[in-house]
Amino acid sequence: MDANQKPNYCELVMDFDEANDYTGAIWREVRADELEEVARYYAEDEISSERRVFGEEMDTVEFQIRVEKRIAEAIEEYRPLIRVLDLVKLNIQIFHVFSLSISRTKVTNELFLEDGMSKLLKKDGVFTDLSLSDEILFNF
Repeated sequence: MDANQKPNYCELVMDFDEANDYTGAIWREVRADELEEVARYYAEDEISSERRVFGEEMDTVEFQIRVEKRIAEAIEEYRPLIRVLDLVKLNIQIFHVFSLSISRTKVTNELFLEDGMSKLLKKDGVFTDLSLSDEILFNF
């Protein structure tokens, strides 16, 4: 390593209680308007990804029809699986969408229970997928 380079590591700057006090963190149920926003974000991402992966050609109207259909499905799917961590003092919401699935191996026919969670941050009206991001939230 170059003598001028310092390793980039993290240190704990606030413990649980301090972080809660600083952010005003509260867990709560998702509101209907927020549920629709989250469903729209994921629906648009899913349909756009399918279009890229499968090379599908679709006009704006067809895209919007598929998105609206997926939003309706996602609202029902996410309703029991979503919780909100509201960082009140920072005007940030983190939407936790939990999932559960069962998979089966094709050769040995074994079943696997899989659970997971995706996190979607909303700051200043803009969503960031924390499940896929290394975004720095704050730079003091």
